[in-house]
Amino acid sequence: MRNATRTFNPQWLKQGYDGPYQPFPDHEYLDYLFDFLRPKKAMRFEWNRNNVPNDSERGSWLRIVEKSRTMLGTWGCVAHFTHAAITLPGQEFIFQSQTQDKAEELIGYAKILWDNQEPWLKAEFPLDRKLAELPKDLVRWANGSRIVGIPNDPEKIRSYHPTGLLMDEAAFMEEFRRNLETAMHACQFIVALSSAGPSEFGDWVNS
Repeated sequence: MRNATRTFNPQWLKQGYDGPYQPFPDHEYLDYLFDFLRPKKAMRFEWNRNNVPNDSERGSWLRIVEKSRTMLGTWGCVAHFTHAAITLPGQEFIFQSQTQDKAEELIGYAKILWDNQEPWLKAEFPLDRKLAELPKDLVRWANGSRIVGIPNDPEKIRSYHPTGLLMDEAAFMEEFRRNLETAMHACQFIVALSSAGPSEFGDWVNS
């Protein structure tokens, strides 16, 4: 992420960079984020009858990330899932946000990360078609893996049985709790991240 691809920074001119596409910065906290996203047995949960997560051999690997803006938290999580889709064949990941437009923006992040790789990596892990031919809500690789963008809608999640789900800005997502409960029965790995805001997400984290 720091050496073989670049993100898009709309604040590049204000921040004194020479262009909008920049590699992930060498901030130490990003190392902790990337390590936190790796599956660990102690963080696996299932829902009991009271909808409280219990440590279990079943259920989903769950990560809750509380972030502030401009820390590259969303970019880091998108990069984590994109790397998994690129390197592991036959995987399906879902990016969910408040609206379809915002979900498609996350898919756009994944496309930027792929398109800004070193040429040899793009050749090693090609898309299944030209980048310009992919729809806004989908990126798919020749290895059979794909990432799909969906809006805040628990019924949408029921249409998929993905390896992983990224819930972005969960504090601003209506029906966060229903989305998470639905996803727990369908996904192997879930990341819910958000900046601060009074919400179902915040109440759930605090509880």
